[in-house]
Amino acid sequence: MGAYLRGFVSRSPQRKELKAEIYDREEPEYAGMVDAVFTVLVRRRFDPAGHVREVRQFVARCRARYGRAAVLGLEMEALIRFRLGETGVAVDDIGEDDTLRQSILAIDQIVPEFGLRGGGPELDALIVAAEQLADERGLHPLPRLSS
Repeated sequence: MGAYLRGFVSRSPQRKELKAEIYDREEPEYAGMVDAVFTVLVRRRFDPAGHVREVRQFVARCRARYGRAAVLGLEMEALIRFRLGETGVAVDDIGEDDTLRQSILAIDQIVPEFGLRGGGPELDALIVAAEQLADERGLHPLPRLSS
């Protein structure tokens, strides 16, 4: 996941290949690492005590950028609100593939908002925080992505 994020911010030509590999991997560690990055980014991007309207506006921007067919509005909103600690959010009915895809689309939207295109210490700190969260969740060792 660190390779994907670094490739994304540098606009590496391998970015699409890395993303495809994350989608194709069967190991739960990949989905777990994506969720860890998603969780860290969501918690940095949104105020947990903020208004749900902010999340809805974010999802609307994602839908405008990636298309209504790609961004499942209610599912992405629910996943964000769940990771912000909101209780009673229905995420159990969201399939693993949809969870993975919505999380990656949200990551792809948040990273440029944070101005991480050049990488640097902010991106490194984000990756370290996500790796620590994944480790806390028992997702170690993470299999290495090729390339």
